[in-house]
Order: sequence, then structure tokens, then C-alpha cells
Amino acid sequence: MYLARIRRLPIIRTTAVLIVLGSAVWLGARLHSHLASGLSFLDVLSRPASVIGRAGLRLPGGILLAALIAPIVSRVAKVDLLLMGDVAAPFAAGAIAVGRWGCFLHGCCFGTRLDAPWSVTFPEGSEAALNHLARSLVAAGEPSLPVHPLQLYLSISAAAVMGLLLWRSRSATRAGEVSLLLVALMGLSMAALEHFREGALVTAVPFRFEIPLIAGTVALIALYRRQRQGPVASERRGEP
Repeated sequence: MYLARIRRLPIIRTTAVLIVLGSAVWLGARLHSHLASGLSFLDVLSRPASVIGRAGLRLPGGILLAALIAPIVSRVAKVDLLLMGDVAAPFAAGAIAVGRWGCFLHGCCFGTRLDAPWSVTFPEGSEAALNHLARSLVAAGEPSLPVHPLQLYLSISAAAVMGLLLWRSRSATRAGEVSLLLVALMGLSMAALEHFREGALVTAVPFRFEIPLIAGTVALIALYRRQRQGPVASERRGEP
């Protein structure tokens, strides 16, 4: 893990923390998916095995759970949280890029109507096809109409962010710079791409545009202010 070596973090402990947080993202995303489907939290606790077996992921729940336990896990492992975040940031962007292909194959998070060479159609029974059927745009048994491949837009943007973060990780001088860059770029790109998401007859996600826009803007301002400061010796050494 060359990023950990660059930051002079303890590689074994850092890797262990990242594995724990990655598992937390998966578990939180599964829990969120259960709760979004109408189950109560008590229902989920009474059937914990279903969390593993049931399909479906909701990324916000995974991010929330990982964010809640990250300070505790990093303290127990004696790993600096900001430096560890910088190490994890490129891989988080890569995981999002791969995960969006799951959305594409599942047919969720689809875009608005589009007639263009890069538009896509989803098969009968997919969320897009059912949405268009409910709006009388297609007949029963037909695939969806061509739509924006929003999932692929989000995947490509996340992959581009990952590449930029890997490049920036080699020259960042203050802990937290790469993490802030991740939030800024992902937040602003997601806010921009929300324009292409289908909203008709789709369960509304509160503040799905405002939250990434505000988070990205705040992170961008914090990054600017942080870069104006000089590097701290302890951060260069990777000490907590």
C-alpha cells in the first residue's frame, strides 16, 4: 500500500482499519436498504441473517455508519484519522465507481429520457421499464425507452476523481487535503449530475441535490484555506 508508505503510516494497522471501515460501509448500506424497503429497525435486528442475504445497497447508510465508527476504530488502532482518510480517499472513489456498475446492472438510479447514441434501455421488469409503464410511455412487457445512463456518468466521474486523488496523494503536504478533495469533487460532481436523474414517480430523496452541493462547497473552501497553511511537521511524519 504505497500511499500508506508515503504518509509513513503503520501499514498493517492502517490496512486493518480500512478493512473494518469497508465492512462498515457494506453493512450500513445493507441496513439502509432494509429500512428504506419499509422494515423497521426492530425487524432488522430480529432477522440479522437477512442483512447478509438480501440484495440491495444504499450508500448513504454505509457512509454514515463508517463515519460514526471511524474515530473509535482509528483511536483503538492508534492511527491518525486525517492521514488514514487521505490513504482511503482514492480507494473510496474507486469503490463508488465500481458500485455504480451494480446500479447500472440492477437498473436503479436511471436517468431521464434521452435519444442519443449513448442512451440506454433497460429490460422489462426493471425499475426504468416499470416507471415508464406507470407513466404510459411503454406497454406491458416492453423494455424502457432510451434514457441517460446516469449510473455510468457517476461511475466515470468517480473513476476520474480516483485518478486525480492518486496523483495528488504524492504531493499533498497537510493531512486531510486528499480527503477534502474527495468530498469537494464527489459532492460537486454528484450535484451537477443530479440534473439527469429521473424524478417522475420516483420516491423522493430529501435534499439529494442540496446535500452534495453544500458538502462539496464547504470542503472546497476548507481545502483552499488548508492549502494556504504550511505543512505541519507531525503531519509530514504521519504521527497521530
